Amino acid sequence: GLLDLFNINNNIRISMSTSTNELKKINEYHEKNNEESYRVCDLDIQINDLLFHYEDVGFRLKGNTSRGLVLNNDNTINQRHYKLCFNECFDDEYRTDSYSFKDENEPIYREDRTFFGLEKLDIRWNKNKESTYIREYYAFETYRNNGNLAPRSNPFNFEMNIDGTIHNAGIYLAVEPIDKDFIKRNIIENHASGDLYKLGWANYNSARF
Repeated sequence: GLLDLFNINNNIRISMSTSTNELKKINEYHEKNNEESYRVCDLDIQINDLLFHYEDVGFRLKGNTSRGLVLNNDNTINQRHYKLCFNECFDDEYRTDSYSFKDENEPIYREDRTFFGLEKLDIRWNKNKESTYIREYYAFETYRNNGNLAPRSNPFNFEMNIDGTIHNAGIYLAVEPIDKDFIKRNIIENHASGDLYKLGWANYNSARF
């Protein structure tokens, strides 16, 4: 299933269903110095004729200089990068409201909930206006085909269902996150020791590890 998601020959569609209130909360956290708090959505992932439905998936903004308001004052939607989390429990330190699952045991069940082994999935819009939409995909594949570690990726059609109104967000790129699960999938245990560093930005002025 994971390889099907990242197979460029497959027709992939992802639909995120959420509310205006959740998007306003995303805006609120962004305006508070990029605080990261997952909000709630339902997710449909379609691979050719197969449809996978997930409820109560976490989503938040992703990126450095690409972050911004998702929802405008006139309720139009801006394209943004998102991180999706399939096992999110919505209990992080930044939340200003509580979230209750229908089943009180749900936080226990979802500790191991994944999408074919993915706890999280990054989805990126074409911020650089790259005309082919697939140069980043082929760059990752070039690294992988030459024996270097690189995430799997695949372009897909992204829809946002906001309070029942569907917005076609265009072509996005699904990207395998580089995290502990990525290491488990790609590096044998005897060679998996050490540190994993992420390049970040300090006030958008310089890159820091």
